[in-house]
Amino acid sequence: MPIGIYEHKKGYKRNPEIGKKISQSKMGHSVSAETRKKISEYRKGKKHTEEYKNKMRIIMTGRDAYWMKGKKLSEETRKKISEGHKGLISWHKDKNLSEEHKSKISKAHKKRWDKIGRKKYKRYIHSTKTIKYKQWRTAVFKRDNFTCQKCGITKCCLEAHHIKSWAKYPKSRYKLNNGLTLCQKCHLKTRKNYKN
Repeated sequence: MPIGIYEHKKGYKRNPEIGKKISQSKMGHSVSAETRKKISEYRKGKKHTEEYKNKMRIIMTGRDAYWMKGKKLSEETRKKISEGHKGLISWHKDKNLSEEHKSKISKAHKKRWDKIGRKKYKRYIHSTKTIKYKQWRTAVFKRDNFTCQKCGITKCCLEAHHIKSWAKYPKSRYKLNNGLTLCQKCHLKTRKNYKN
């Protein structure tokens, strides 16, 4: 397609009503593979300006955040924006959910994955991801008053240690008597492969 065909239309502005009529007439029509190839060949080597890219981002994402690039907001408007976003972004972090609500969420997740399908094998899990483990861990920390039982340090990264090992004694995994609050350094020392 030669480029010189449309040179006589440079600077010509179309009536918006005509534009609407054209867009309505083209609705539902699919473009053939040949015309797609022609369009792609025509567009090869062309570079878009930053302004055009930002406009396209706004159209594609449905957000008008890109027009704010480089502009500074006053503290009053910042506060208004933050108050508006509260409850939308990370609502589960801000609100303390009840145990009943948490169990409802977990049941809903299980239902969803039952519909989609799961893997055949079940992975060995020993992490803070399970609710039962989290409850046991917090109970151990509360009992020991959030202090390391070997060195007595507080306000550090604490870990719940199993006195009887997790793998060998599955029945005593979530018993409160089987737990000890330790800091990271002391917890490393309990492992067999730790070298002095």
